[in-house]
Amino acid sequence: MNNIRKNTEEEKILLELSFKMPTLVKIVYGIFIVIFSGLYLVGAIIPIIILCLHIKKMKTWNCKITNKRIYGTTGFVMTSAYSHRLDMIDDVSITEFLGVKSLKLTFSQGKTNHTTTNGNFFFISWIDNVTDAYNKVTELLNEVKNEIDLQTDIEMKKIETEEKKADAFVKIADSLSGTTPVAKKEENDYLTQLEKLFSLKEKGIITEEEFIQKKKELL
Repeated sequence: MNNIRKNTEEEKILLELSFKMPTLVKIVYGIFIVIFSGLYLVGAIIPIIILCLHIKKMKTWNCKITNKRIYGTTGFVMTSAYSHRLDMIDDVSITEFLGVKSLKLTFSQGKTNHTTTNGNFFFISWIDNVTDAYNKVTELLNEVKNEIDLQTDIEMKKIETEEKKADAFVKIADSLSGTTPVAKKEENDYLTQLEKLFSLKEKGIITEEEFIQKKKELL
């Protein structure tokens, strides 16, 4: 799904996310400080230094939502950049684990370098304004109309037009001959439409799920 989105607008930043260290992480750091200080007097310096470095690193994190994509940088040890086009994102949700909320981007058709056995996901964690981010991305995804969508609409319109022409010819022929459609003709129509749908699926114009749904509707 590498088609370029039909969007000639100038890219504009619509929302810039801010980051905040979760309370749970602060508690974990506090526990380590207490444990290390109990081992030897200056032991607490180690987790304190790591905490300070972590806080400093967080200040370099950024995430921006534009009218075309979501991009930014993250990472504790090494900084990594990411950028995801809106038309590559299939769904967005808020996940929570032990009180830590994250923005979850799902890619059922696209590919990312964050892959799990259940699909392709990308998590943006420790967002302070995660609800605002979710609402904005949801709004944008509802507006996205990519190349695949447009091509599918065109192909489906072609099929509908051809079906109407075929039905018109059949009605004219039936009227002239005085016959009525029979089960054999209905079966042939079903097979013809099924072949057209299968051809669209093979070309990548419609997905497997859409093919199955249309097949059920034909039945």
